[in-house]
Amino acid sequence: GSHPLVPNPVYKQLHKAFFHMPDAIQPYARIHPLILEAYLEDLYTNPSNNEAMYYKQTFLFLMMDLLRYRYRQGYKERLQTAACALCSEQSRVKRLEEVKEGGASDDGVATAFCVMSRRSGSTLRAAIRETWASQLGSDSILRFFVGQVVDQKESTVDDMEAGDVVELQAPEAYQAVTLKAFSMLYWARNAYPNLRFLVRCDDDIYLRQQPLLWQLQRRPPVAYLWGNFDSGSTVIRDPGHAHCNSYEQLAERKHPMFGDIFPPYVRGHLWAMSSDLLSFVADIWAH
Repeated sequence: GSHPLVPNPVYKQLHKAFFHMPDAIQPYARIHPLILEAYLEDLYTNPSNNEAMYYKQTFLFLMMDLLRYRYRQGYKERLQTAACALCSEQSRVKRLEEVKEGGASDDGVATAFCVMSRRSGSTLRAAIRETWASQLGSDSILRFFVGQVVDQKESTVDDMEAGDVVELQAPEAYQAVTLKAFSMLYWARNAYPNLRFLVRCDDDIYLRQQPLLWQLQRRPPVAYLWGNFDSGSTVIRDPGHAHCNSYEQLAERKHPMFGDIFPPYVRGHLWAMSSDLLSFVADIWAH
């Protein structure tokens, strides 16, 4: 095995490059070449270090995957993609300013907060409207997304008249949550032509949206995906399990350490995506 070692002063700055980078790297105060071999042997063979090393190895593989995803394109292609996205952003900001002068409309939405909900979740939706959603600015919008009737016990959406609940062309069932999520992204991309960022969250969280908006306003909306990344979830292959993924749905992965796992992904309770990624995903979903 291998593991990066860095001096403490460098280690303390790693979070500025990537939030989880300190989790993947081992810091040291000082180390003498003559004891380096013994230090590394203890690091890898001492049973008391197993849990810590497993934790760091997990994030080391995550760093490798993210670097591969970010730099898999050639330099010229990455530069062209970024330049085109920045030109689109410049035009988008100009359009947003023009729309702002003409009054509120969907064309003036820069950030969309898309909340996955259930048909029967009117109490949770009311709580969001009365708390953090009431603090959104004029260039942000909130929409709740529900599925279509499957169980007659959830046939009614009590707060549809509020005007912020969208019924998607997807069944209201946990097994169809991925279908529902993609349908939501496709709807949002078409509804808000000048969108900069989409924020996806669940209806059972309290979102401190001001710090998140502060962060997004300082990020160019180019290939940006923020959230709680999961890099080691095992794929369930049991056909009788509610979370089963067949080999046709997802080919077997042979990870060198974890075996058959999902590729890195952001957990659904909260994540943010730039508009270029949103369009990319929505186009693939549509075809």
